[in-house]
Order: sequence, then structure tokens, then C-alpha cells
Amino acid sequence: IRDRYLVGMTNIKNIYKVGQKIKVKILAVNGYGQGIAHITDGSSKFVIFIPDTKKNDEVTAEITHVHNTYLVGKKI
Repeated sequence: IRDRYLVGMTNIKNIYKVGQKIKVKILAVNGYGQGIAHITDGSSKFVIFIPDTKKNDEVTAEITHVHNTYLVGKKI
């Protein structure tokens, strides 16, 4: 029941795993200083937050946390 709002959505935890590396472009920086990037997988779009990045940085990130609706990573 906890994940009932995910009905009809791709479950992010089935696609991305902690330790996985991805290349992204930082689109913006939030109020906490984390870079924000989007990852598209088929028809699904997910957000990843990456600290210590600036807008327009192109980085390789390692996923450190997979939440129900977003990811957190670190720049490597």
C-alpha cells in the first residue's frame, strides 16, 4: 500500500541501483546547493540530486541512494 501512488509509473528501484554510474548534465542547483539533473529511461523521467556541482556541469555520478521518486548521487 505504501507505493500505491506508483501505479502506472515505472518503479525507479527496478531500474537504478546504488553504486551504478551514470553521466548527466546539471540543469540547475537547488537551495541546498545540490545539482539537479534528469535521467530519461524510455517514457519515464527521473531526477537525481548531486552535491558539489554547478549548472551546466557534465559529470559522471555514482548513485548513493535510490528513493521512490528520485535518486541521490556523488560526483566521481
